[in-house]
Amino acid sequence: MDEADVDMITIVFLPPSIGPSLAILRSLVRVPATGGVHPTESDAVWSIVTTGSGNRLLQVSTFGSDVRLSGPKVSQTIQLDASTAAQLLSAIVETFGAPNSKGQFGALK
Repeated sequence: MDEADVDMITIVFLPPSIGPSLAILRSLVRVPATGGVHPTESDAVWSIVTTGSGNRLLQVSTFGSDVRLSGPKVSQTIQLDASTAAQLLSAIVETFGAPNSKGQFGALK
C-alpha cells in the first residue's frame, strides 16, 4: 500500500475568535486523506480533566514546532470523553494494529 492509499484522521482546531471557547471533541470520523505528511514535528502533553459533574476527560495539548518564532507554548488542546476516546483508540488500532503484551504496536503496512 502506498501513501495515496492511507487515510489520515484530521482534527480541525478553530481559533478562539471563532467561538467562545474550545469544546470537547464530540466525534471522530474517518475521512479520505487530503494531505501529506507534515514537514515539522512538535511535542504534546496529556492530562486528566474532571468536569463539574465528575466525568473524566482526556486532554491533549500540543506545542508549536521547533521552528515556531515565539518560544514554546500550547498551540491546540482537545478534550475527549470516554466515547470519543474509544473512537480514537479504534482508529489507532485500525492504523497500527493491536498492541502486544508490552504495549507496543505492530507495523501495519
